[in-house]
Amino acid sequence: IPKGIATPGLVAQILVSKYEDALPFYRQEKIFARMGVDIPRSSMCGWGIKAAEHCQPVMELLHQKILSGPLINIDETPVQVLLEPGRANTSKSYMWVFRGGPPDKPVLIFQYHPTRSGQVPNEFLKDYSGYIQTDAYSGYDALARRAEIYQVGCWSHARRMVVKAVTAGSGEGKQGHA
Repeated sequence: IPKGIATPGLVAQILVSKYEDALPFYRQEKIFARMGVDIPRSSMCGWGIKAAEHCQPVMELLHQKILSGPLINIDETPVQVLLEPGRANTSKSYMWVFRGGPPDKPVLIFQYHPTRSGQVPNEFLKDYSGYIQTDAYSGYDALARRAEIYQVGCWSHARRMVVKAVTAGSGEGKQGHA
């Protein structure tokens, strides 16, 4: 980081601890304090942002690699972000995952968005033609209407319905059944 005091090794350690080991910056701040090192979480956050900015060319290459494959899997899951400017702590945000590229070497990209809007996958796949595999969420409908995109079903969701039907038919889900 230009004009920064953090070494590449320190930044790598902090980011691996956060994203691989699930140690939030406030916990890392306490760990460093126990060792007598004062590294505020605001500094760690700033270093993370700068590192992410430097990774943008790599992210673009990964994006292009995903678009190069015959099939892209897409899903989104709700996440809660505390202390996000302009949003209540109870607001839902979403982590989107896109998986594609060569079948023998798939690539995954996770993207945070404050919305579940279909605009997110539409923007990510603006130059894509091929197959997408999604659940039945209506946010994917606009993609499915594009002539160059073919939507295929999600076996996990289909399986859930079969299991639900089998369970209901066996009486396991009924009250008072022994």
